[in-house]
Amino acid sequence: MLLDNPIEDYLPTIIQAFKKTIKKYKHGRIDKGIRHYYYGTLSAMLVVIRRQEVHQRENWSSWLQAKNKKKAIEIR
Repeated sequence: MLLDNPIEDYLPTIIQAFKKTIKKYKHGRIDKGIRHYYYGTLSAMLVVIRRQEVHQRENWSSWLQAKNKKKAIEIR
């Protein structure tokens, strides 16, 4: 996964994923291995951040808004 910012900008997310993993481990909810659970948690959290970055940069919904404005003008 390619990230836009340096890894230091993602440290709070990395630490949060680690804390979630440790909490689950202490409660006995991790069966296979802590490393695998941490990787999955971190990966899912980084995917969310990446999607937010792309949404802010690309503004995917602008084509839909422009289309709706055009229809609103035609209807009047």
